[in-house]
Amino acid sequence: MDRLRVLGHNDLDGEAGTAIVSLAHPDAHCVVSHNTYGNINEELFKALTETVRPYKRIILVDIAMEPPGEAKPGSVDSSKSNLINDKLPEAVVEYVRAGGELVVLDHHPRALLVKAYYGRWLHGDSLLETKDRFGVKRAGSELAARYYMNLQEFRAHPRLNAAVVEWGRLTGAYDCFRTDDADFEMGSQLAMAESLMFDPAGCHRDMLKILERAADTGVQNPFDWPSLLAYTAFGAYFQQAPGVFEAAVTA
Repeated sequence: MDRLRVLGHNDLDGEAGTAIVSLAHPDAHCVVSHNTYGNINEELFKALTETVRPYKRIILVDIAMEPPGEAKPGSVDSSKSNLINDKLPEAVVEYVRAGGELVVLDHHPRALLVKAYYGRWLHGDSLLETKDRFGVKRAGSELAARYYMNLQEFRAHPRLNAAVVEWGRLTGAYDCFRTDDADFEMGSQLAMAESLMFDPAGCHRDMLKILERAADTGVQNPFDWPSLLAYTAFGAYFQQAPGVFEAAVTA
């Protein structure tokens, strides 16, 4: 079983995005964490240089690495942060040359800097854009849904596919504050459900089980509000369902 490292942003968009990315790799062991801009380079560096049980693919969702030489004030001292930032490009190159795959799915302005600096070393599945071709800002969860749909083997699961795309779209409407979107209110309710009804550390896992349950039972739209409330009753199902997810231990 391949090991994948999924590094998401520590907000609701990142939670949804990591769940969707994990769902895109059902046969892999996904080590998932949700990170800040203060520690993303450090956590990415650890993943890139893991030698005991190396990761086949590392995926950043709704977040991107800091450009080299620019320490981010925050969780680690500036000298250590600068050291990691300066070593990161070499670590990326060595990881990719050894056969690893680095994917970045991000919609923040930094994504364009990362694309310019690291572009040749990023896997072709990466999606770095601040707006779509219509000029509409899309969220990390929406890019994660596109990533999911780009994997050919999922074309045979229409119900689950529709639920994934809908989840990304509704989360995106809320995250990007698209108040003119007809589903902005629904996205806000979904965000409230994610934040209040689920353990934040396991939100991606719980919502993943909601999607799977919805697909199994043939619900057409698992994100209508009554259905979402009804699925919270499947707590035992969430807890008992076997999974290959692992919460990464971060400093």
